Amino acid sequence: MNPLRLHTKTTLLVLAITLAMLLAVLLVVSVRMVNLVREDEKELARLQALSLAEQISLMPTPRDQDDIDRAVSQARGARPNVIAIRVWEQVSDGLIERAASTDGSPAEGIPEEVRAMLRGAAGPGRGSAFRDYTHQKQTGIHYHVFAPITEQGRPCGVAEVIERLDNVPSIVKRYAQTALSLALVAIVLTTVAVYALFRRLAYRPMSALLEAMARAETGSLDVAVQAPAQDEFGRLATGFNRMIERIRELTSERELRSQRLESLGALAGGIAHDLNNILSPLSISTFLLRSKVSDRNAQETLDTMEEVIERGGQLVKQVLSFAKGMEGDRVGVDLKHVLRDVIGILKETLPKSIEIKYAVAEPVGAALVNPTQLSQVLMNLCVNARDAMPHGGELKITVESARLDEHYAQLAAAAKPGRYVMISVRDTGVGIPTQIIDKIFDPFFTTKEQGKGTGLGLSTSLGIVRSHGGFISVYSEPGAGALFKVYLPALDAGAEAIEREEQPEPPAGAGELIMVVDDEEPIRRVTRGMLEAFGYRVVTASDGGEACALYRQKRDEISAVLTDMMMPVMDGAALIAELRRLSPLLPIIASSGLTEAGKEDQALSLGARKFLSKPYTSASLLWALRESLRDGQTDIDHEGV
Repeated sequence: MNPLRLHTKTTLLVLAITLAMLLAVLLVVSVRMVNLVREDEKELARLQALSLAEQISLMPTPRDQDDIDRAVSQARGARPNVIAIRVWEQVSDGLIERAASTDGSPAEGIPEEVRAMLRGAAGPGRGSAFRDYTHQKQTGIHYHVFAPITEQGRPCGVAEVIERLDNVPSIVKRYAQTALSLALVAIVLTTVAVYALFRRLAYRPMSALLEAMARAETGSLDVAVQAPAQDEFGRLATGFNRMIERIRELTSERELRSQRLESLGALAGGIAHDLNNILSPLSISTFLLRSKVSDRNAQETLDTMEEVIERGGQLVKQVLSFAKGMEGDRVGVDLKHVLRDVIGILKETLPKSIEIKYAVAEPVGAALVNPTQLSQVLMNLCVNARDAMPHGGELKITVESARLDEHYAQLAAAAKPGRYVMISVRDTGVGIPTQIIDKIFDPFFTTKEQGKGTGLGLSTSLGIVRSHGGFISVYSEPGAGALFKVYLPALDAGAEAIEREEQPEPPAGAGELIMVVDDEEPIRRVTRGMLEAFGYRVVTASDGGEACALYRQKRDEISAVLTDMMMPVMDGAALIAELRRLSPLLPIIASSGLTEAGKEDQALSLGARKFLSKPYTSASLLWALRESLRDGQTDIDHEGV
């Protein structure tokens, strides 16, 4: 079954809303009309009773019975809803019924209202008063009205008019049916007009835009959408055309860059080939000279020449690796040895205003790498860190083991679950603006002044790491430095099996509602899926402001909060402070990719129970949740005591 089109859905929605409003209005108006018509009927009955009483009062005494009967018959015939008219007259020995015109219903006794009116008319001026009441009977609703008959200004009798009111709803119903019929005709005509206008003004432009988007998704950039009107759809079409034009420009620029990179690679390959041709004879000549020279100083000179030739050969291999993607020779290496060599070079080359720190966790394990290429990656990252700290700062390099699970593997491009050796390079420089952080690995992209950077350092580093089966992640905050993490697959597979056996099973939840706050949609989506798979319920927010509003709505349901520290609008620190104000015992877990930039201390000082360093694994998050929920319940129990 094909889904309904947008204009059809909109038309049906308008129709349903209009019908609902019409029925509600008709219901209210009908009830009001029933009350108004009944009041009008009562008023007419009162006027008829007063008119009849006045007509009989003006008859000469003694009043002729035929005149009274004629007046009563005329009064009853004037109104079809009148059930009965009775005329009562006071005589010396009591009250008598002088005339009556009824619908054949059984005669009733003298009403108490008649006696009361004649008893209460002791003084002059009382003859203008009348009495009435409404009575619900099996035959319907009856309205009784009594008007005094006077003689020389004193009441001498009473005219009683009885009228039926239960046929009023039927009158209103006929009017309502007529109004409903006319309204339905108007609704049908309006619906047809809305359908036609929406199809022309909204559906057709939207269909053209969707068709152009579908063609663009297939790779065809030769698309354009007509924008005849300057309404919202016209501006949307204009924006789409500008976006496609910009994509064409970027694609053309990227093709040019690719051609330049290809040309540069060919040139580098040619240079490397010529350098190899130069170094090879030198290496052979050095070997031959060593067998012919016995002088110790000459032997030392030859040793120096061999070292220089070997270093030149390694540089040639690096050029070929960049130009043609060669893997180079790879060996199992303990990365702490590579790090120490790099640290030695950095201490000799970096300014003294930059403090270099490094740490190696034990045990780290080995990785299958090309030491020269890995040194190049680290040097590129450290040189960028130097440029980010023109006035000095701190450069910290660490090596440690890391195990990534399915949760993190879905968040990082090119990441796979397993054991890695992680090298982190952190600086305290100016940081990377958020608007360009996704471009820093593009070839030829640089923020340095012309002549001071080629834009190939990070792209080359990424290519080397990916050729080793690893990946690079970057976290940065303007003014707080940058943190690059290089992940390389660990070589020791046996250690992975041992670690997996020793790792306890992550704890599952019991239906608790967890609020996940992060400005990165993939992180929210994957974290939600992982927590729901382990028995938790999850709600998400994209910033602190949205999280505060959501928490106020679901305050009694949310059991814990997982929040990122760096977000737009309202960051994690402000969110933690606000949540602590609203609920001092709420378990809060903070996370950040910049663990060394004071975020952990800040989060814990504000009241977060746990802090997780990105990227965190499923197990670390689940254990942190378990402990936070347990501690939170303990605090609640203590407070209750």
